[in-house]
Amino acid sequence: MQEKTGGVTLDLTNYPGEDFYSEGAAEDRLLELVSGHEADEYNHQILAGQNWSVLYHLSDLRGNIVDFIPISKTDKVLEVGAGCGAITGTLAKKAGSVTCIELSKKRSMINASRNRELDNIEIKVGNFQDVEKNLPSDFDHIMLIGVFEYAASYISSEDPYGTFLNILSSHLKENGAIYIAIENKYGLKYFAGCREDHTGAFGSGMEGYRGIDYVRTFSRNGLLKLCKKAGFDHVYEYYPYPDYKMPVNIYSQDCGFGLSSDDVKAYNFDRDRVVLFDENEAFKEIQSEGMFPFFSNSFLFELRKKEAPGERVIYSRHSNERAPEYAIRTDIILSSGEKKVRKYPLNEKAGAHIDRLFENCERLSEDFRDTVFLPAPCVKKGKAAEFEFIDGENLEKKLVGYLDENNETGALELIDSFVENVKKLTSSTDGSILLKNLDLIFSNIVIRDGNWYVLDYEWVFDEPGDPEFTIYRALRYFIASDDRSSHLGLYRRYGYDGDKLKACEEKESLFQQKVAGDRLSLTVFDSIFGQAAYGIDELVERAQVMGRLDRAKLYFDLGEGFSEDNAMYVSGKMEQYNKLNLNIKIPDGCRALRIDPSDNECIVKIEDAGAEELLVNGLPLKNNVIFYDKPDPQMVFDLEKNNNREFHIEYRITVLDGVFLEEVADSIRKEKINKLLFKRRDGYEKVRLS
Repeated sequence: MQEKTGGVTLDLTNYPGEDFYSEGAAEDRLLELVSGHEADEYNHQILAGQNWSVLYHLSDLRGNIVDFIPISKTDKVLEVGAGCGAITGTLAKKAGSVTCIELSKKRSMINASRNRELDNIEIKVGNFQDVEKNLPSDFDHIMLIGVFEYAASYISSEDPYGTFLNILSSHLKENGAIYIAIENKYGLKYFAGCREDHTGAFGSGMEGYRGIDYVRTFSRNGLLKLCKKAGFDHVYEYYPYPDYKMPVNIYSQDCGFGLSSDDVKAYNFDRDRVVLFDENEAFKEIQSEGMFPFFSNSFLFELRKKEAPGERVIYSRHSNERAPEYAIRTDIILSSGEKKVRKYPLNEKAGAHIDRLFENCERLSEDFRDTVFLPAPCVKKGKAAEFEFIDGENLEKKLVGYLDENNETGALELIDSFVENVKKLTSSTDGSILLKNLDLIFSNIVIRDGNWYVLDYEWVFDEPGDPEFTIYRALRYFIASDDRSSHLGLYRRYGYDGDKLKACEEKESLFQQKVAGDRLSLTVFDSIFGQAAYGIDELVERAQVMGRLDRAKLYFDLGEGFSEDNAMYVSGKMEQYNKLNLNIKIPDGCRALRIDPSDNECIVKIEDAGAEELLVNGLPLKNNVIFYDKPDPQMVFDLEKNNNREFHIEYRITVLDGVFLEEVADSIRKEKINKLLFKRRDGYEKVRLS
């Protein structure tokens, strides 16, 4: 039985008749969105939806994880667990045919609807083990994107992960590859305070998924061991950053360099998290120690039984958070021991932007004549622009090296040299301004053999340039890359005072708006509907303020007043809404009992007590509520007439801090004084319980 949606075929032969997994209304909404909107409208629909499900399923960043893989129009691709089609469209635009396997019919309908303009997709709906029996054995590529971790849920075997790979191997061409994208259970984001992606608990992967049998992620070594055991002797490793779901940069085992100044921040759209440290900065340090593969948040492993022929992509960066006409992908290619840089358009509109690179190279070669600058050579390679890979340290890395050595003089001399060379570009013999390239930032310049090679020149304009703005941009992006540069006072050193700096900032903002167009970035989405990220310093400070509400400190007056010699902590049963029940054993000869409910400012409502009155060092309010606007809150009960050996008290407590405390305290004092109901005096105030 088959259904058609546009050019996409749904094969329902193995569909069991109902979906055993569903996000309910969320999937209904997704189907409505993809049916009524084109792909170029999804970005704004994500903003309208303002939730993780819509972002996760509709963001075109999802396809970045497979976009760089060399798939040709003669290749057959199998995508297992295609879901709502976030990856399917990217694969279909590259491959000859794409066969999808998906258990859910609703998700398959979403996939088909969003890719209805394509005619090379077949979606087989049903359980994997039922569908795969009738699959051919000649797929060039098999994709497991966010799927492998769930093998135990649909593979009946004592070793579901190994069995899964063995089954897939039987459907692969001799020279074919399986790609596994999966979280690393030791990913740095988990150490930094993110919840585990599948369970929502902190550290459940690192703890071995105790009591959980439906999902497993692996360490790098664990995943390699599984692949080797299944007969895949050639495994190539990629490390998507920040992870495989929304990758911007994709590093490899051979790329040989780490995170740069323009890497992205860590986002959290699905769940709240703690922030123990800056992951970007930690990753840079980890890379310098050669530990990036162990701590990478995610893996993309390429599994082969024979070594891959030909060239290989060893690094890929997507710039698809730009306006469509500027959206490109930059790859570093390793071929026959040599590296090349290629820039590809991500759509037809961006083709003109790539073509301008060849014109820019010619123009800059002329403009840079008799200067220290040289544009990296550029040639046409199909739809791509191919650049010579200029090996060496760029200016940014040299400056960072100086900062590592506390060599401010060396750093400033290098920046001085840059500024002088830029100013030499500002005029020619006929008085015209030659500087038209906005890409002269430190990370784009490599010094080799006395020449300053400009690696990137996307932004070259016809109108005359502004050397002051070019210098500002170089300083701006260096300062953003390393906060240690702030003490160098670079803006002040090079004359960027208040008005001048403000003018440059406004000009940069206009330029970025031009590049982004009406495209909304992850940063924008994060600011609007990102989940809470709690800084550890804030949490520790709050914990110190809050203290332990489930315990109180007791003081017993045995005839000599209250002292630490006759004090103890006691814990009680904490009920809903911070209600604490305490049953206190009273020692013989005890004249009075003092209860300190907290070490900090708080509000206490006494709901039941073994006495009719007490003394407090706070502000008595109505209904047995005491407001303590100072630390060390106290409640004192006279036990002279109490013959019971046990004292019971129930109270609710809320701890206060910060500006809120000051405002509440001030308001209460004014209210009390204005109504002549209360006049604060030193010492205790007697309260009669109602």
